[in-house]
Amino acid sequence: MGEPVTLREHLQGRVAAIEQRFEENMRALDARFEERFQALASSIAQAMSASDRAITKAEVAADKRYEALNELRGMANDTLARTMTRDESEQRFASMAEKLDAITARMDRRDGGGAGLHQGWLILVGLVVMASALFGIIGFFGGGAGP
Repeated sequence: MGEPVTLREHLQGRVAAIEQRFEENMRALDARFEERFQALASSIAQAMSASDRAITKAEVAADKRYEALNELRGMANDTLARTMTRDESEQRFASMAEKLDAITARMDRRDGGGAGLHQGWLILVGLVVMASALFGIIGFFGGGAGP
């Protein structure tokens, strides 16, 4: 078997072996932690990059939406600018109602004048017929007694 060793030497050997294994385990753990840290850092970088792309995309979409809203607002303002106000429309309708009333009154006067003219002709014709009848009666009765 080998030479006898003292307890002290034996324990020192054992402690040295344990320290060596401890150092090896620590180096292995450091390497694993470093790998995990690098993987985690890479994942975080990828997530941040994806987040930045998503934010940029959302900002572009929001800008387009705001542009569309501004265009819609402009169209509404243009429509309002071309639309008559209530006062203006009431004024125009009142003006047209006055013109229509004037035209109606003129037509009524013309129709009334025509009716009067028509009645005048009827009276004249009636008088002529009556005068003719009177002269005919006078001529019939008065004209037969002569030479």
